[in-house]
Amino acid sequence: MQQCQLTCVDLGAVVDNKRLGAVLRLAQQKQEELEAEGKRMRSTKMPRRCAQERALEELRAINPVLASPQDFIPSLKR
Repeated sequence: MQQCQLTCVDLGAVVDNKRLGAVLRLAQQKQEELEAEGKRMRSTKMPRRCAQERALEELRAINPVLASPQDFIPSLKR
């Protein structure tokens, strides 16, 4: 598990409604800084969602029961 590499800012143990706008602005500013530095992008080692969907489609092509399990009728023969 990776540790948070960002410096943690303590804006108070409890964020009241009064402080919520300031906290959200700080979070948005931090995200914009990370995007500008290129650190907010997905790691190249991580699988992408499109690859996950493609893997499921390949699995369904191998085993059609996975495509529509409600249509599967089990055989009583051995």
